[in-house]
Amino acid sequence: MIKLTVDNKVLAALQIAYPKANSAKKALEKYILALEKILDDAVLRKQGGNYFSISLHQLANETPSIGSRNTKDQMRLHTWLDRNNLSLIASSNAQKGVAYKKSLSLIGLTNLVKKTIVDDRYYQQEAFKKLYPDFNKLTDQQILEDYDALEIDLKSLDNYIANPPKRSNKSKKNIDLKRAKNIAAVSSYKNGIYYQKKKAPSFFGRTYYEGVSIQNVGKELRAAMLGHCWEYDIRSSVVSWKLGFAQAYIDEYEPNGTIENVFPYCLQYSIDKKPLIDNIRLEVFKLTKTPLKDQQKIIKDAMTALNFGARLADNNYKDKSGKYQTQSIGKIIKNRLERALFLNCPEIKNFQLEQKKLNKAIMNWVRKEKPEDLEKIDEKTGKKLKGNVLFAYLYQHAETEVMKIFRDIAKQHNLTILANIHDAIILRDKLDTDLKGTIEQAMRTHTNNTYWTLGEKEIG
Repeated sequence: MIKLTVDNKVLAALQIAYPKANSAKKALEKYILALEKILDDAVLRKQGGNYFSISLHQLANETPSIGSRNTKDQMRLHTWLDRNNLSLIASSNAQKGVAYKKSLSLIGLTNLVKKTIVDDRYYQQEAFKKLYPDFNKLTDQQILEDYDALEIDLKSLDNYIANPPKRSNKSKKNIDLKRAKNIAAVSSYKNGIYYQKKKAPSFFGRTYYEGVSIQNVGKELRAAMLGHCWEYDIRSSVVSWKLGFAQAYIDEYEPNGTIENVFPYCLQYSIDKKPLIDNIRLEVFKLTKTPLKDQQKIIKDAMTALNFGARLADNNYKDKSGKYQTQSIGKIIKNRLERALFLNCPEIKNFQLEQKKLNKAIMNWVRKEKPEDLEKIDEKTGKKLKGNVLFAYLYQHAETEVMKIFRDIAKQHNLTILANIHDAIILRDKLDTDLKGTIEQAMRTHTNNTYWTLGEKEIG
């Protein structure tokens, strides 16, 4: 947590300008708290050092007003400080961002303020109030509707803080530690519960949370937060979903074919992708020195991009503004030689051909069965429909549907659901084989897709 100490001359000047008893002091204290919270949020968003990306528009709006109400001398304290050369922040770039509500400005602190980093765990109540400033005003029903309560294993999290994993990236390590201390502090204040504030429902179907959540922390910190548990995710989820349209394609375009001989690469990816990825990996990285631990992730990310309609191309292209943009594959495989080997890999070319067939079947299906979805996307984006937008929309809604089936059955069997992470559910205890099979069968039957399968991983 960041604590700010402001030079006494700031309050002295403010008291001269606004001599009414305590008004200047209270306003400055509120402003400092607002600035501390915004800086804390910036740190928890994976920032560190002496500069912070913040919304000056947000800071100005959260600043208390000072002066007589409805008179010319009333103004935001943020504005008064700036006009009187007593600003606590200094913008390090030309764009200050106030006029652009969504833009961020890179700022530092002036010599009128001193920053101290303290351990959130020693300021539990203050840390909680900063993170949830209006929480005490909410009814139990509002809390239930607006938040998901995450049960934190405080002993496991304290152990993580005392013995953090070794990392070469010191900045990421420090940010993870700050996040861990903040989570430990606010959840300790609420007897081990960390409240994750839900955002408005996503147009694409998923539920996201504001700020730091179980969805966006690293794997090590996630494991520390939850303690010993079991994660169940949809295995090869996007390909498994798309294979649900394979038979429709065969029936219309290749009636003598079978899924095994028309879609062998997608089928292999869905059943067990490791052998396929390993073959591609050995081809792509045969002439370079990319670390082995990074190779599988790069290939997997590139193939996921292909699933969502990325082009198998290396050339840059111009967007509507005339600026050159990099193709999706180029953003993932940055090494030119590795990218060329990937684009020319026989397995990738065949995989992409199969993807095009599935994409065709999906487009045919949605035009016939779900034309309203096309209208929703056109209305939302205001653009000509692109395949990648449609596939993301359809997949995420399908993902949400099957995970709801999973949750409903888990609740019927009184299982403890610790967390939901899009295509994964984390349970306190391991599913027995029969119940896991029951859930998979329900997912398949309800969606008429026989390729949904749950992966199982022990955590902690």
